[in-house]
Amino acid sequence: MPAAELRAQLAGATASLATLLPGGGYDYAFTSKVYSSLAVGCPVIFSGPGPTRSFVETANAQVAAGFAVGYDAPEIAAAMSNLVAQAPSAEDRRAVAEWTEAEHSLRAVANRVTRVMGSVAKTRRAKR
Repeated sequence: MPAAELRAQLAGATASLATLLPGGGYDYAFTSKVYSSLAVGCPVIFSGPGPTRSFVETANAQVAAGFAVGYDAPEIAAAMSNLVAQAPSAEDRRAVAEWTEAEHSLRAVANRVTRVMGSVAKTRRAKR
């Protein structure tokens, strides 16, 4: 699906769902589709193992990012019901999108990498 079309779909959605089948050989994987959803302020329901689970849980300390649940239909349904019952406001969605831009956009990540590389270079020069 083209990015513009996906963006429109996610922007109008109550939530998105990302799943990762446990034991399928990808338990270590990060489901990057979470970024697409959060970038437009759409909460995520993540179901499965791996680092995406802790990412969503950690994000929730700062914004209403969604839910991380087990790979279990009743847990997914409960998360969906919660989001439908308490759909995020326009302000909540804007906060999620702004947080994602500030923390996880290509620009934000590049700035962090640049700072680290500059710090390493400075330390190496000081040791010479």
